[in-house]
Amino acid sequence: MAILRSNGVLIVDALPDHEPQNNEAVFAFDPATLKLYAYQGSLPWVEISTEVTDDGTKYYEAYWSQSTTDDPVETASTTNDFGSFVLDRPSMGVYTATLAGAFPDLNKFFPTMLVTQSSGKPLMFSLRRTSADEITLETYAQDGSAVDIEGRIAIGFKQLP
Repeated sequence: MAILRSNGVLIVDALPDHEPQNNEAVFAFDPATLKLYAYQGSLPWVEISTEVTDDGTKYYEAYWSQSTTDDPVETASTTNDFGSFVLDRPSMGVYTATLAGAFPDLNKFFPTMLVTQSSGKPLMFSLRRTSADEITLETYAQDGSAVDIEGRIAIGFKQLP
């Protein structure tokens, strides 16, 4: 065993075969295997799982753009675990995203980011699940009147399993 470097975490090529003393690090990382270990009061060192598990939560983060009275268009999607939504503008300041079965449970849909408008004008909004297949975004001016998006907006939400 050789300690290659220590900065609170030992960087090692093999696990230490002795118990840490005084102020010695109690974590060890082996860069060859990408495994992290902890000393928990006695030998042997215990491997710490660094595996990321998928809990089934679905995320969506994207930009929607709209001009005149056209339907909005997804201009850039950074995260989309759902699939392709059909975007629509049924009336001024009202936008829907539809995908069959995307939102099965009312109590498990959560907006995750504020909607901001690229024009810089203040925008109030309501983003909610309206059915198992659809969410609705409504946008308002400061006086509460319905307004269309000017430019593009950032939108995000998640659906828990």
